[in-house]
Amino acid sequence: MSDDEKRAWVERVLDYPLDAGSRDFPTAGAAAAEADTLVREASDKGHAARNAAAAWREAIGEADAQFTALASVLRSTDDDELHYIADLGLDAVFGEMRGLLTTALTDLQHSPPDRIAAVAGKAADLAMSLRKHIEADARIRVCDTNPFGVTLTLGEKLGQGLRTVETTLAGLS
Repeated sequence: MSDDEKRAWVERVLDYPLDAGSRDFPTAGAAAAEADTLVREASDKGHAARNAAAAWREAIGEADAQFTALASVLRSTDDDELHYIADLGLDAVFGEMRGLLTTALTDLQHSPPDRIAAVAGKAADLAMSLRKHIEADARIRVCDTNPFGVTLTLGEKLGQGLRTVETTLAGLS
């Protein structure tokens, strides 16, 4: 079988277009080296995506635990308004941004290599928006300085976690 016939077979059967200017097939060593590079790059990107998601889960987990402690104290009072605040939880502060960021980070971990940069960019933008929202939201500061003796560091923990997400994803987008 001639090289032209081999090329035609590869293009037809494997649906893989070959460079028309090249008549030589890559050596097995070159193909293996290219495959190793692609696998290493994909592994590095997957590792970064998992690190970003883990940073967010850790930050939100700590924040939820801290607010749960405050909510318990608020519910132990006779004040219906404090009960209402306890029932609202942190979702009142996050709105839909918490879910959007969590979804974007999950999508990132399952994205094909050609979509990683776009999905990482979206997730990084969401993390930055949420961080700025939290930094500006007076409710976070009020919780952190509550008069009930419950130590909270919501602004610090969430801000730190979101900055980690942003920094980690910056290398992917």
